[in-house]
Amino acid sequence: MKPRVLTTAIPLLMLVYGVARLLDGRDGVYGPGLAWNMGHLAFLAAFMGLGALTVHFWRSNPRAKGGVLAAYVAALVGVALFVWVIVIDLVPSLDERASLPDPIMAVGPLIFISGFVASLTLHARRVGIRWWAAPPLLALAAMVAVGADLDLLPVTALLLAAALVPVGLRDAQPV
Repeated sequence: MKPRVLTTAIPLLMLVYGVARLLDGRDGVYGPGLAWNMGHLAFLAAFMGLGALTVHFWRSNPRAKGGVLAAYVAALVGVALFVWVIVIDLVPSLDERASLPDPIMAVGPLIFISGFVASLTLHARRVGIRWWAAPPLLALAAMVAVGADLDLLPVTALLLAAALVPVGLRDAQPV
């Protein structure tokens, strides 16, 4: 999938998840049900998109070594951990057979956030956006918002759109 499509689709999918979560929780209980499943499928697709976008960032930087390479790997490991958790939410019977240890569950989001924000920063710089400019900071704010409260998923989606869409637009232009 093209990066420009991914940078638009990921925030939209997060928004779908956020709205589905808000609809699902109107009665004070989350899941299982149609809104729960639809929301989680959108969340799963968003994270698959984040993984694909990270791979694009990685491929755009073929000489990545050391800490730069570690950023891409951390983002992809974080994506894999999120995908695992989302799949377990969708198929609860897997939790008993294949749950991840609590320490991994605790650091997984931090691994993803640090890796993805670093990868986005590197890529933004590659396409001519300063490292201290809005996209990396907005992506970090998006991750902090969702980490603080899942009910802020619509805000997270808007922040991710503000972070990713300019990078996708600039990515489509020759450097």
